[in-house]
Amino acid sequence: GDVKVCEAMRELFQDERNKGISEGIGIGRAEEKFETSISFLHSIMVNLNFNVDQAMDALSIDEKDRDFYREKLASLSKN
Repeated sequence: GDVKVCEAMRELFQDERNKGISEGIGIGRAEEKFETSISFLHSIMVNLNFNVDQAMDALSIDEKDRDFYREKLASLSKN
């Protein structure tokens, strides 16, 4: 009785822990993708003398994401 309940609870917590780890990895990968894209955008702008819109066109960045990248690039130029 009690042993089965403990086993079930342990499995439940393990499943939730694994789900949390997977979500964390997914978030980390998304952040890495954005950081890489920002680095590429900056390099294109500097090396090819493109403006921000031309650089985003070159990388085929979705319209819905462009404001995010503009903000990140603006904060880079302030540093």
